[in-house]
Amino acid sequence: MNTEIERNFGEQPIARIMVEHDLKAHDLVAISTEQLTRKMVSRACKGRRLTPNVKSKVRNALNESTGKEYPMEELFNYQGSLSGSDHFCVAGLGDGVAAVGA
Repeated sequence: MNTEIERNFGEQPIARIMVEHDLKAHDLVAISTEQLTRKMVSRACKGRRLTPNVKSKVRNALNESTGKEYPMEELFNYQGSLSGSDHFCVAGLGDGVAAVGA
């Protein structure tokens, strides 16, 4: 039985939305009132599995940056949450989203 959790879901819709609004990871970090990093935004765009809390922080910053109210379903094409220590197993892959949509 394979209990491995899928962590990579490919480019997410949030990446396209950020390109449409000419936003970079730094823009979301700068406008966020929560503790948000460029690495968190980068992971969101690249499709790394995020905790619900991080997804919410990214969504809040995007909504503030665009002046729109995007629901979670329009930003991420995967659902579900992690439990227990799995919350801390997300590894990063660089920062920024400059290459997205380029």
